[in-house]
Amino acid sequence: MKSIKTAVIGTGFIGPAHIEALRRVGGIEVVAVASQKIERAQALAERFAIPKAYGGWKEVIADNEIQAVHNCTPNSLHFGINKAAILAGKHVISEKPLTMNSKESAELVKLAAKHGVVNAINFNYRFYPLIQHARAMAGKGELGEIYLVHGHYLQDWLYYDTDHNWRLETEISGASRAVADIGSHWCDLVQFITGLKISSPFTKPGRSPKKQWKPSRAKSKLRRKLTKQRRSKLKMRELSCCNSRTTRAAFSLFRK
Repeated sequence: MKSIKTAVIGTGFIGPAHIEALRRVGGIEVVAVASQKIERAQALAERFAIPKAYGGWKEVIADNEIQAVHNCTPNSLHFGINKAAILAGKHVISEKPLTMNSKESAELVKLAAKHGVVNAINFNYRFYPLIQHARAMAGKGELGEIYLVHGHYLQDWLYYDTDHNWRLETEISGASRAVADIGSHWCDLVQFITGLKISSPFTKPGRSPKKQWKPSRAKSKLRRKLTKQRRSKLKMRELSCCNSRTTRAAFSLFRK
């Protein structure tokens, strides 16, 4: 079996994590790493014995030896790099979010289908043992009919006012901020475990904290009434899934 020649674009926190994971997969050979700062690419290449180090992602796209690209760059760069890779006939594994907006994502989905390249978004939490177990339980009907999924995503970084990261800059991370960065993981887990698809959000986007949208009094009263009736008929089962460090996802699954 021939090995798949792969390149990792991005040398921040997640880039090396991708390289570490790829080294554990048979039939994969990381042949190049790229960064906007060539010295960072060279340092990572030396660390992992990668033969090529590039000072820009366009050099990766132009390299005919490379068959697959792992896009580990900040959000604002995802669309351009992913599109260029697809047009060059390279397979793409992109960090989430796929793009900054749904219009760009739709374009990439069409291009990937047209060019016949393998493509995926890195929703890695799917493969945690507890998540796999929860999915199997749901698939076997052990949880009953699911009416509600309630969850949290907790983390301790960016805890202090002095902490900073590019994810806090809208021009780089996108307007959706936390929803795209960690909320996308939560949404994917809900869909993966239950087998259901999110059809529409119950929210009013674009509101400032001081002008949060609130339902009308009549709607609130009706919701409380329906919730009370439903709770009287349902039993709640809570399933908590924990991984290493402080990330925790807790799902409350309702069944008959």
